[in-house]
Amino acid sequence: MASTARIANDVLRQAQEEAEVKAIDTCSKYFPEIFRMSQKRKKLRRWCMDEMPWRCQMSLIQGLSHFSNFLHKLETRDKMMGAHSSNLYKTNFLDQEWFTFETSGTLIVGWEEGPSRNGELSKKDQKELQRAMKTSREDRVYESLDLADERPRTTATGIEIAAALATGAPPPPMYFFPPEQEDTPRTYRSEASGVDPPKVQPKNTDTLILSTKVTLESLKKSFAYFNRAIVLAHRGQHWTLLQNSCRALWNCAHTALLRAVSSQPGGEEGLVTIDELRGLVWMPMYMAADSILDMMVQFQNVLEAQALKAKKKATKLGDYFESWTGDIKNEKGGANLKHENPLDDMSSLDIRWVKRLILRVIELLYYEQKWEKLVDIALRFSALTNDRYGEQVIPILVQAQRQLQKKIKSLKGEGPPQSHYVSLMQKIGGVVTAKDYLHAQLLTHIDKSNLSKISPGAQIDPMGHGVYTSKDGQRVVSVPLDIPHSLQTLRDVLDKSQYTSRALQHSRKLLMLYLAGQQNSGDGFLSRQVSKVEFQPNTARPQPTMPPDISHDEFEYVDDVQTSCMPRSQLPTVLSSYEKTIDMLNAKKEKGLASQAMHELGNLQYHAGNIRGAYKYWSDSLDLVLNTSDAIHTWRRLLDSSDVSGDMLQRCGLWGCMVGGILASNIAQYILTSDLGLRMECCFLSGYFFKALFRSSLPHPRADRDYALYDVGEGCEVTNLVPGIDLLSEKFRSDGRQLAAALRWVTEELARGNHNLFVLPLLTLYSYLATFVSRDLQRSVDGRILKVRVLTELSLFNEAFIVMQRLLHGERLPHIGDSNFRQVESKMSSLKYNTSKPITEPNNLKLLEMVLDKRLSSSLATLYGPHMTCHLSLAQANLFIKLAETLHVIPLIEDTLITDGATKPYTMSTMSKGGLGSRGVKLSTGSAQSRTTSKSGKSIDPNKKDDEEEGDSVQHKHANKRFTASKKPLTQEVIKGTLLAIADQMVGTIAEVIQENAEHDKHGLEGLPAAEMELVVLCKLQQAAIARQKHHSAMAARIVMSALKLLKSSRLFRKRKEVIAQPRIVSASSQERPSSLKSDGTSRRRHMYKDVPVSNPDNSLFQYQNFQSRARLDARLWLNCRQALVKCLLIEVRGLGEVKGEINKKWIQKPKFYKSWQTSHIEIKLGYLKLSDLEVQADFLFQGALLNIMEGKSQENTISLIEDAIMLLNKMETLGEQIQHYYPEGEKSFYSTPISPMKNIYIPHMLRLAQIKLRIGHAMARNAAKYIRNGCFYRKVQQGRLFTLLQAIKISFRNDHDLGLMRQAYLEVAIVYLFAVGLVVLKPNGSLEIIQDGMDETGSVRPGTLDSAKSKATSTRSYKSKKDRLSSRAKSGKSDEMDDSEKHRRAAYVAIRCATAVAQAQRCRTLLIGDTVVTSQPLSETAQNDIPDFLSLDLVSVYTLGKKKKKYKNEIEEELAPLIEAQETKKVETYEEQVSRTKDTAKELGWIHILGYQTILQRMCFTATVSASSTKKDKQEDMAESGDLGPGFDLGFISHAQYDTSLNHDVVRSMLLCGSWIGRLNRLHTYLASNLSVYSATCCGIYPPSMLTLPVPALPKMDLEVICRSYSQNQTNPGDTDQSIPLAITADPGKPLPPPGTNMEPYMPSDKPVTSPTEPQVALQFYQPSLEENDPLNPDAKGPDSKVLLLYALFKKSTLPTVQGLQWISMAQLNDLHDRLAVLGQRGEISLQEKQKKEPVAPSPTPSTKAKKTQRIKALSPKVQRDEQLETLLMQCITDVMSLLGMVSEPEPSSLPTDIPFEVSKMNIRSLENLFDPSFGALISGGEMVKWLLKVVHTSDTSLSKESTKDTAASSPTKEPTKESLRESTTTTI
Repeated sequence: MASTARIANDVLRQAQEEAEVKAIDTCSKYFPEIFRMSQKRKKLRRWCMDEMPWRCQMSLIQGLSHFSNFLHKLETRDKMMGAHSSNLYKTNFLDQEWFTFETSGTLIVGWEEGPSRNGELSKKDQKELQRAMKTSREDRVYESLDLADERPRTTATGIEIAAALATGAPPPPMYFFPPEQEDTPRTYRSEASGVDPPKVQPKNTDTLILSTKVTLESLKKSFAYFNRAIVLAHRGQHWTLLQNSCRALWNCAHTALLRAVSSQPGGEEGLVTIDELRGLVWMPMYMAADSILDMMVQFQNVLEAQALKAKKKATKLGDYFESWTGDIKNEKGGANLKHENPLDDMSSLDIRWVKRLILRVIELLYYEQKWEKLVDIALRFSALTNDRYGEQVIPILVQAQRQLQKKIKSLKGEGPPQSHYVSLMQKIGGVVTAKDYLHAQLLTHIDKSNLSKISPGAQIDPMGHGVYTSKDGQRVVSVPLDIPHSLQTLRDVLDKSQYTSRALQHSRKLLMLYLAGQQNSGDGFLSRQVSKVEFQPNTARPQPTMPPDISHDEFEYVDDVQTSCMPRSQLPTVLSSYEKTIDMLNAKKEKGLASQAMHELGNLQYHAGNIRGAYKYWSDSLDLVLNTSDAIHTWRRLLDSSDVSGDMLQRCGLWGCMVGGILASNIAQYILTSDLGLRMECCFLSGYFFKALFRSSLPHPRADRDYALYDVGEGCEVTNLVPGIDLLSEKFRSDGRQLAAALRWVTEELARGNHNLFVLPLLTLYSYLATFVSRDLQRSVDGRILKVRVLTELSLFNEAFIVMQRLLHGERLPHIGDSNFRQVESKMSSLKYNTSKPITEPNNLKLLEMVLDKRLSSSLATLYGPHMTCHLSLAQANLFIKLAETLHVIPLIEDTLITDGATKPYTMSTMSKGGLGSRGVKLSTGSAQSRTTSKSGKSIDPNKKDDEEEGDSVQHKHANKRFTASKKPLTQEVIKGTLLAIADQMVGTIAEVIQENAEHDKHGLEGLPAAEMELVVLCKLQQAAIARQKHHSAMAARIVMSALKLLKSSRLFRKRKEVIAQPRIVSASSQERPSSLKSDGTSRRRHMYKDVPVSNPDNSLFQYQNFQSRARLDARLWLNCRQALVKCLLIEVRGLGEVKGEINKKWIQKPKFYKSWQTSHIEIKLGYLKLSDLEVQADFLFQGALLNIMEGKSQENTISLIEDAIMLLNKMETLGEQIQHYYPEGEKSFYSTPISPMKNIYIPHMLRLAQIKLRIGHAMARNAAKYIRNGCFYRKVQQGRLFTLLQAIKISFRNDHDLGLMRQAYLEVAIVYLFAVGLVVLKPNGSLEIIQDGMDETGSVRPGTLDSAKSKATSTRSYKSKKDRLSSRAKSGKSDEMDDSEKHRRAAYVAIRCATAVAQAQRCRTLLIGDTVVTSQPLSETAQNDIPDFLSLDLVSVYTLGKKKKKYKNEIEEELAPLIEAQETKKVETYEEQVSRTKDTAKELGWIHILGYQTILQRMCFTATVSASSTKKDKQEDMAESGDLGPGFDLGFISHAQYDTSLNHDVVRSMLLCGSWIGRLNRLHTYLASNLSVYSATCCGIYPPSMLTLPVPALPKMDLEVICRSYSQNQTNPGDTDQSIPLAITADPGKPLPPPGTNMEPYMPSDKPVTSPTEPQVALQFYQPSLEENDPLNPDAKGPDSKVLLLYALFKKSTLPTVQGLQWISMAQLNDLHDRLAVLGQRGEISLQEKQKKEPVAPSPTPSTKAKKTQRIKALSPKVQRDEQLETLLMQCITDVMSLLGMVSEPEPSSLPTDIPFEVSKMNIRSLENLFDPSFGALISGGEMVKWLLKVVHTSDTSLSKESTKDTAASSPTKEPTKESLRESTTTTI
């Protein structure tokens, strides 16, 4: 059957086509012209249809272009007229959309700026009145425009001048100056003599262009093009284009309403009144509504067809196909917080917006008295919405129908129903309903028999011949006028509607009526002017609290549909209405609507001054949103998951999250004013609510780090925030202004609390709202400036530079007229800052030098406004400061500000006020003359003509190549100095200009407005940060103190009027609550605003910025200043006390912050505890831990810093770094490391992580050493250490010059080389054995003979003498091995000698400060001029900085002093002048102060000065073990033999976070080496000689899992370097750059005495192994029982000139010996003093042999009295030396020497003491003592090696660990 029907259809279709072809042939044959014209018309119609969408789009673009032109003219016009009447930034402004019909549900009249009452004047009278007002206003506008250039220039504010200087443009005039007088004298005439006739001057062309008529012409054209676009889109049925055109018309009309309508009645007038604007916009709006309704009819037909088709198939398509909006039963009075389908679905049509459009058009038509159009629109809308909004629409519909009836009756037309409607009623068989009218076709019947004859002329011009008039057409209407049916429909709607819906609508209507009343002059808080006389009394009826019954109203009068606004006295009515409505909504479980109502009621309570009531309703509303109780305190437990925002979205809905975010923000901002901890919790809650909006769409990223450059909007990564949904479709559910304000405040507060990563998504959301929703340029720039600050704090410098450059070049700025961006001011560079490379990378330097000199152009500065311009400059300077902070060097500040081609910097001292040359008012003439010369010495003339040029003309046409074209080699010091100098200039200019301008104001600095006060304080904090990086701690502290004093003295915090509060009893709960709820519940908000004065200039933008700044001048800013003060004090070194005696009492500004660091810490800690700011408390505790480390105190908190490594890794992972975890989550997280290469090496956590990793690795290495048993492995590791050790010595030599570290490294190098030649072997039990052959008796292999040990024969060799070994090696022919062995021995000798030289420098540096010969020397002139700034400021700033306290002769002089000082010219010292004065005072210092300062720095840098052994003992045990030194040693000394004096290797040598101190130490070492000859000769270490650098064999692969991570890719590769950039520090390929601050040309003492000695020498060094190496005889010995390695280097003039070796000696015996020798030295000072006078010590430390013999003979002379007791004690010490070195095991008389083997002199005793000093060791050359020591040391080494071999063989080895345990113990991070 189906196939047969298909064949039949095909046959019919073919027959039809054949018939059509035949007809076309016939027409073309017989009617060719007609057919041809028909085809042309079809083609033209087809072309027109194809072009119609493009023509529509073109008309839309033209309309937007004309509207942009209108806005540009409006802005220019306001600037020329001096009018600042924009409503956007007024704090007392409410959007007029709140009082429109679609929002309030009624026609509100009687409020200023609103429509007048309809019916009071006829339409003709209204038009005449508007025409007269327009003419008079036009004349006034012309006058204002003509006189715009002639009016006196008002005084410019300080922030305007600062903004002009920030751009490099000439500043605006500050003071009024009179017009110049003409040279030709005028003749004065009396009034009687007559007056010259006025001359008619032609109007200026610019004036005509900016006149009201011409300006409005652009607006009219814009609306005309929109109208055309709507018509074309409707005609072609291009529904998407139609909606876009209507949207554009809607947005432009609303923008014109905000910007062009008069907002200050009685004051400066706007461009048009609201009635005039309505006259322009009503027709296009009506066309839009008409077209949209037609489109909806077409959609309805399609849906009905689909529904009918589905009904035949017995399927259901859903509610969407049943109805567009539902009916009155679905109306709940508001919008739900969750998605409502289809009202919230705008994928095909936005129903909520259509409702607003239709109701707005109905309102416009009502006021324009277009009754027939109003009825048409109302009926069609009611039909399409099933009378869902009938309660609002039908009363106006009835009112319009009555007006039409009156008009028909007045024109004597046919009464309703008219004939054509009678026919329609008969056709449909009943009353014409709205749905019938929607599809009905009216037919007019004309009775031709009654028609009169019309002449031919009347047919052409009927109105001219009187046949037809304009009123004849008004007698017939095309809309039904069935008023009873309309009223019945209203009653049916009321019967079906929900009472809660009507109650909520009524409460909101009362709210709008009340707020409209507050707009009137003199009413409420929102009034703008003083109360005026009311000519028309308000006769409105009082409003009920609940919705009235309107079912019986006839709506005959105007008052039935128009409602007058409510006065303030009826506020209780509104409150009562809301309370009842909320009760009903809660009863019906309408939580979403109840939450919205509570939110609105809370706003009203806060408006009324009831803080408690506001908090109650806001918190209850928040509980309903989250569906919990006490949400403020329990939300974290409720949403305990990894994705809090996602859970919030599912729980609360999209709009629930928006409402919740606003509520939490309001509570935090207005309620929790004292409890910063709870306030921050509310900010986090609000932030999670707002972040939930990004969880509603998949394209948005989930990680906060990904939002650094992520933007939403047209032209961005993602076009829509939530596709298909308008978030602001319902004003009560989500108001755009409240949302933007709450989001901005929460973002700022979280950023100020340093929660910067959390803030990034919020900044993206705020940027979307400001840029693409509200199109507000000021708020968009404000948000992006905040984003720069946040990215800078996160060290995301690449992203920060991109956002900063976009602001400086004017990219991505919103265009008010359309949805596109503004035209870019200048092209942005394509260079990116590579954060994975150091700052010296060429592209980084090129980008940096471009941004350094880039400033805002004058046009962009005008566009941004002065406040945003200054804040942008501040953010730019902060970016430079933070980038400089990553360079851990002391800056070198040169002449970097004035360069060739650069713009001359304007300052207050180099300019005349107003740019008037000699006619300008000069400020501080003296300082101006002194500061008009730049640092380069070039004179700057402030009256140059170039100063008056545009900023753009001189604004860096060619960027200054500070780095790429530098003539000097670039160092990090120079780069940091350049960054800080430019940043200092930027912030210093702003602060100086504002302060100097305020000083000449009558209010002074105390009267600074909030915006200027905030800028000055922020600038001072940045200046303090710059001073801290310069290490000018005293200057930084003074700057912060000046900011604190400025805040303290400001009038912003003073109460204007004292409000006497009644005493009342405060409950305990109220006292405990740290918030503003402690205030009286009856307090009014009016009083609060009286008590807090805020500057209120004429410019509304200034007023807005002042309110914003005033909100940020709070306790957090005050405590942040205090915290900055603590940071400044922490970098000050004041351990020397009073270097110039007692601080002079004459300095009255001996700052109080010098009293005590601990006191400042305690005060600030108490402040933070009161405010409960946990984050800042944590930072404060960290600063306290650093203070304890600096002072050497035991601090438990410092131990927990190592545990923070896991937290630091997590933070780095959230910042975008990839972390490799080697173990499951939660297990051994300290093994985790960042993956190489790192994306950002500037993250501040990196340095702290490296230090913590160092400590973890150190501890693990200590533990791993306990389990190492394989000597072969030890050999490989030891040989691999050579390069590392030598590199450590070189780095330390060029940086901190840590002599202790260098000595330890030299000794370890010697150990490695001794191990290589076979003198040391690691036993299986972990002990170090000292042997003299390649094999010991236990079978342990000597490393030096490892290759020969492979053979069995070699392994059984017996001990041979050196001569036999040499001969055997010579016979074997292995000369290469012999050469390598000798090289290693020679290197070991040189290493020991270098360690001895470094130890000698340590001793000399320690004793230098006590040498009166050195400390009494005066500083040379060069040394005085080269004193470092930080040293002079730390030591003498307290004596130089501050004001001198004046002494008065009598009381009268003291009383008159303030008057005299007020008349005197105050000279303010600049920063450089104060530093220079301090340096001049520091010239009086001596070397003792400088050396003492160096000692303090060493203690703060190295743990060796504050840490001893890690073992602890009780005091009683120490007292029991301490003993004397034996008989004869009775000078008060005690023996240290029982004390643990070993080094504490459990701690890392460097202090935690000591980088800043090391920089100072390096600079001070360079200064001393250059200016103090004794220091350079005796206190400097030895650079590693070339003999120590021997080739190291390649290490074989080890079967151990050692985690080794290299980050070489993060260094500058040789291929990346640019030859045009002269870098001072470079590195070889594959090697890292030297550390920052490396001195590439340090002072290097000669190493010739070390490598090439000329006489016999003995060098002894005592080495305490850093790992678990120990004595093989006693491997478990610890503390006093442990042993130490004695390393010796002997030089003889024989066949073997150098002998080196080592042996274990007892630590207790060594300490006891040194104590005895120290006592002998003291006795020698007494007994040998007279001899010393007779024979002074020769200058040479090594006297000749002849002299020694002479001295010996003289010593035996009977004339000289011998100290026999001293010699006896010395003989005991010699015996102890031999016993210590192992020559004798027990002190037998036969084995003891009988005579002292050297001369008994004070010098020899001191030399012997120094030799056996366990801290330093010593070197002695020549003499009898050297001969004796050469014999003793060499003999003892040979005998001791034999004994140790026997003893070691008897000791049992320790059990070797398994392979797994070895891997586990050695697995560490390197």
